[in-house]
Amino acid sequence: MKSIPAVLALSAAFAANAQAPNQDSAARVKVYGASELTEADQRITNEVVAAIAGDRRLTGEGIVQVKTDRGRVTLTGRVTTFVKADRTGEIASSVEGVREVDTQVNPRVGKNF
Repeated sequence: MKSIPAVLALSAAFAANAQAPNQDSAARVKVYGASELTEADQRITNEVVAAIAGDRRLTGEGIVQVKTDRGRVTLTGRVTTFVKADRTGEIASSVEGVREVDTQVNPRVGKNF
């Protein structure tokens, strides 16, 4: 079965965080092509996307692609720091039904994201 990736786009309002650091950052979540996943993989993908989008430690800008195939989750994309890259894998591992996580999320380097 072909696994279609879900894309998670995170974006934080820098000014809002600077004025009120305890407030949740704004996050946008986009999921593409989920119709070809099995029901179990669809549930896992949805839960991983929701968990990453809802994590308060993942503020900032970034794009994470979530791909699930028979319980194996692959994360790709870019976030702002090494810590946030590692955190995406921790979050995915905590979702029920996830058998394995391949984290290929990288921190941005330089001025370009």
